[in-house]
Amino acid sequence: MRKRLFFWIPRGLGILFTVFLFLLSFDVFGKEMGLGKMLLGFFIHLLPAIIVGISVVIAWRKPLLGGILFILLGFIYMIIALQRVSWAVQFIISGPLFLTGILFLLDWNTGRKGK
Repeated sequence: MRKRLFFWIPRGLGILFTVFLFLLSFDVFGKEMGLGKMLLGFFIHLLPAIIVGISVVIAWRKPLLGGILFILLGFIYMIIALQRVSWAVQFIISGPLFLTGILFLLDWNTGRKGK
């Protein structure tokens, strides 16, 4: 039972967080600008969702690598956003990355003990 939980929870969180970031990328369409700038802005805002989605795909088969990758993404976001956003926003974005990374590491550890 625990092994199944540690398998599905980080993957589900990773997918949900990817969808969350994807939805945040639509905020560019509320601004008044040309279509070309709007599409470029949408793509730029979509990059974090793409990176997290690729990380989920990698972590699905290699939970150790995925756990390290998610934790690294959390630190990278904190460094990039250090002076730009409040601590609350940093927590909203980096918190799920850290949690998902830790859960992938627990999945890897549980799978290792099961062998």
